[in-house]
Amino acid sequence: MWCLRNLPGASTVNRLVPVVVGSLLVGAALLKADRLLTESPASHTYLFELLLIEVELFLGLAMVLAIRLHLLRLAALLLFAAFAIAAFVQAVAGARSCACLGRLEANPWIMASLDLCVLAILWWWKPIATSSSTQSLRGALFLGCCAFPALLPFLILSERGQVRADSGLVISPSQEDLGDVLQGATREFALFLKNPHERAVSVYEVESSCPCLQAQGLPWHLPAGESKSMKLTLELHNEPRFSGNLLIEVSGKTAAKKEVFRTHVKVRVVTRS
Repeated sequence: MWCLRNLPGASTVNRLVPVVVGSLLVGAALLKADRLLTESPASHTYLFELLLIEVELFLGLAMVLAIRLHLLRLAALLLFAAFAIAAFVQAVAGARSCACLGRLEANPWIMASLDLCVLAILWWWKPIATSSSTQSLRGALFLGCCAFPALLPFLILSERGQVRADSGLVISPSQEDLGDVLQGATREFALFLKNPHERAVSVYEVESSCPCLQAQGLPWHLPAGESKSMKLTLELHNEPRFSGNLLIEVSGKTAAKKEVFRTHVKVRVVTRS
């Protein structure tokens, strides 16, 4: 590693590391913020996602502007180590996509590999002392840029409150566990939805992270204050040789593409004896 740092051009690459890593963090934070603004994730993870967005934004901006790089390197190492572990856990659980990049589909195995690559770069990276003549300017730019992440939570929480007041449905259970399902088999099950509002809510579209899961009888109409059991079907005949764990994310949307519920379906596909 010491030899790599002394190769021709290594100094330029060294200076680019905080810019690239910082840009990755800011980009990921903006994609997550877009998801929170346009969708309605589970309540028990919402505040955590909001906190993660803030951490990514502040850390990313500080790295791009080269503010105390030695301390930021340690923080980034811890953050990407946590990212790698989280992506690996989701991959082992069978998730087809993680929430690493907001609404963009991101394979957990690919994201775990990317996080490990960034970890290796951060481990190799040796921060170069920045010029003291520009330190005050960079500090002022950082403080100015901090206005955006500081105001972002208020914007997201305000939008979430509006979405929930307008059309949020209560779903039970919070996560559906189908247990063991044979390879290539079909399993029907139901989600229990409650409309707590004073006006009717209709679900016109149900999106799933796996094409094997389909909603039945759309659109689903829920009158004000009523509850209904909605049917879904898990069909595994298109991949008859697949076995293992699946964690499928399911969300329902109105005709205006506004999300009204989100849940997860857990299933273990077992081989035929």
